[in-house]
Amino acid sequence: MPGLENAVSRLIDEAAVRDAVAGFAEAASFKQYDAFRTLWADDGVWTIGAPYEARVEGPEAIVGLLQKLRDPKEFFLQYANPGAIIVDGDTAHTRCIVHEEGRGSDAGFRCHSVTDDVLRRAGDRWVFVSRAFQYIWLDTNHFPGDAFTVSPLAPLPHAA
Repeated sequence: MPGLENAVSRLIDEAAVRDAVAGFAEAASFKQYDAFRTLWADDGVWTIGAPYEARVEGPEAIVGLLQKLRDPKEFFLQYANPGAIIVDGDTAHTRCIVHEEGRGSDAGFRCHSVTDDVLRRAGDRWVFVSRAFQYIWLDTNHFPGDAFTVSPLAPLPHAA
């Protein structure tokens, strides 16, 4: 049953890529910087398009950028919906539609964006080689509402 084995293998790879995308959103939302670091290849590159243009390389610089963006906000949530996942050997490509909301002391942050992602197999999981954000819509007006502290969430363990 080579056809069935290939289909199962493809589905397992696609699920692992979706896990990486979900792990990115959770780690960014809940300041899980150690977990965020593990999502990146050593040669990983994170690019953010206009109007907040940034490009950083390597897990330490990538985590540093996330901390710079995330720490001033009293809350932040990212919702990411991966689209088609194309697996070619040990490389995968996907695009995600992303919605983010956050608020700092004097400004809000709501956006819709699209990502262009390249991931690489790393054992039983996949890590980002590159992730490029392009904004579709952005609103930085302050918005009302109460923010609540969430108890620290332990990162979910993933396969070694």
